[in-house]
Amino acid sequence: MQKKNSIRAIIALITAILIAIIVIAFEETLIVATGLGSLDPATLQLVETILAIIIGLAITTAILVLILFTIIKIVQ
Repeated sequence: MQKKNSIRAIIALITAILIAIIVIAFEETLIVATGLGSLDPATLQLVETILAIIIGLAITTAILVLILFTIIKIVQ
């Protein structure tokens, strides 16, 4: 069971990093495609900042879960 959870944590980490890479690589395309490109520069900067915060939180959460499962595995 623990091995299955560890594998899930690693998959979650890899998925979070891949999503972050895709979003960062295609940020301008996503902004234009969603129609956010017509916003004024201050609002657009706010959207980009919120997007960066969400990406950072996703990766941080995945890393923390991976560390937690590693600690649990070591303790057992």
